[in-house]
Amino acid sequence: MLINKALLSIFLLFLITKISSQTPSYYHYTSAEGLASSTIYDIIQDKDGYMWFATANGVSKFDGIHFKTYRTKDGLNSNSIISLIEDHNGAIYFGNFEKGLNVYKDGKIENYYSEINGKDIIVSNMILDTSTKDEHKIIAYYRWNGIHILNKNELGKPTVSFINPLPLAINKIEKLQNGDLVALTTTGLFNFKDGLFSKLKINDLPETSITSLAKGKNGSYFLGTKGIMYHIKNNAVIKKYPIKNGGNNMINTILFDKNDNIWFTVLSHGVYFIPKGSDKEIDIGKKLGLNYTQINKTFEDNEGNIWFCTYGKGIYYINNQYLKNQDENDGLSNNDVYSIAKDKSGRLFFGTFNGVNVLEHGKFKQLTYHSNKLITEYIYNIKVFNNELYISAAITKRGIIDSYYQNLKIYLTSYISSYKLRNGVYLFGDRNNSINIQKSLYTTSVQNSRFPLFENKFMSNRVNQFFEDSKNNVWIGSTLGLCKTQIFINESDHVEIKKTFYPSNPVLNSKINAIIQDQTNHIWIAGEKGIASYNLKNDAIINYPNIGAFDLSSSTSLTTDSKNNLWIGNMKGLYVFNGKTVKY
Repeated sequence: MLINKALLSIFLLFLITKISSQTPSYYHYTSAEGLASSTIYDIIQDKDGYMWFATANGVSKFDGIHFKTYRTKDGLNSNSIISLIEDHNGAIYFGNFEKGLNVYKDGKIENYYSEINGKDIIVSNMILDTSTKDEHKIIAYYRWNGIHILNKNELGKPTVSFINPLPLAINKIEKLQNGDLVALTTTGLFNFKDGLFSKLKINDLPETSITSLAKGKNGSYFLGTKGIMYHIKNNAVIKKYPIKNGGNNMINTILFDKNDNIWFTVLSHGVYFIPKGSDKEIDIGKKLGLNYTQINKTFEDNEGNIWFCTYGKGIYYINNQYLKNQDENDGLSNNDVYSIAKDKSGRLFFGTFNGVNVLEHGKFKQLTYHSNKLITEYIYNIKVFNNELYISAAITKRGIIDSYYQNLKIYLTSYISSYKLRNGVYLFGDRNNSINIQKSLYTTSVQNSRFPLFENKFMSNRVNQFFEDSKNNVWIGSTLGLCKTQIFINESDHVEIKKTFYPSNPVLNSKINAIIQDQTNHIWIAGEKGIASYNLKNDAIINYPNIGAFDLSSSTSLTTDSKNNLWIGNMKGLYVFNGKTVKY
């Protein structure tokens, strides 16, 4: 399921009262959830998006919800699968630790190659050689047992040649961005072509054991050694990353992700993260309880999720969006974030317990007004209309304070909520059951502009939300419930307001927190007692206090994605509703 990444990032932040980079959200799967084994050696994502896991007890295929496991009864040569690759035709090859290779195609598993001269092929790694037009050249090898080159012949069967790399001791064979193969050995980096090895001369790289490689940007790559990670470009070291995390400091795997972050694992000592543009190591393994765990493989899928294959502890994966969460240590004025808005240029504005921050070019700046005076008040709500930012804050001055942030006009008000209708009329909500309706921010020309919302009297009731739908109805969410209105200003400058309430509806007659419209002309309302939909075509209302076993009370926020799925922020977590079923 796909959702606009920028929108999802904003939406996820709405769901949490405190934004903290201390503990990223993650998923964890073991054999208890259906994985073939909790020891996983390798992972790939096939061309159809399915995840495949090579484990100590078979192969598991994962569709995002369920695992399907394959073992010897399904055609595997053995249950100890240690390596996976997919070729250009979608066939998937399984490397058995002591029983050669299997191939999966057309839904069936077959033996591909298992022995040479009566001896079983031992496989610990495989790689598909794309340096030539032969799309089916598979290089299968075991660290101390030589290299098997498997070429598919006209009948679809492999022909095998064997290469003894001695005196070289090969740790891994990897592929550079240009398709060239390189051998990571105990004595440095070697080019591997036509069955021959030639030493690559790299300036400032010592003759040391190289254990891992990751492709970087613009033809560069990263090499992992004991205690140091090297960034290489044009056959020269352009940067060194000393590893200071303890243990034996042998870098086992490296990943350079789509966001230019660096991930690396240390032998039996967890996983670490270096954010883009930083030299700071973040001990992600400690946050996930993996600080003394062997990570066999680190992998980024098509949607940017980061996966960790562990020895004995199953699969972990992190949604990379969460790693963008920032807190006071990163310059945010306060960790309590109550409202977020985004302007046309993509800048994000955060309303907090202590003022408004703008996130621009990866850095936070606290907004100011009038002679660079900081906005330090509690922020109720922030909205962006065209190129104007409306900030509702706990300031003592009544009325409007205007200012600028660069080219963005700012309006600071003491009201609980604010909104600008398409016809240019302004709405302001207060804590005393009142709404103000104004043709201009600074005029009093609209007569009787202050109206009570419920029971035609001013009383304790916070007006939290305004929303104008495609038919120009104005929906108002408050502590006492929902009000649907039609607002007119006649030729005499008098306001006419028609109000509709829902006293017999338990969801709409309780505290309302969010109101949106989807692509099918349904208004969605989230509140204290669940969510509800209102069909603008026939005025039909459906309440969802729960869906199946999921309790939707205390829902706080709503958005839709490009497929019109409804995402529901709730005090208990995040739900996705496709109109029929809900996923937690």
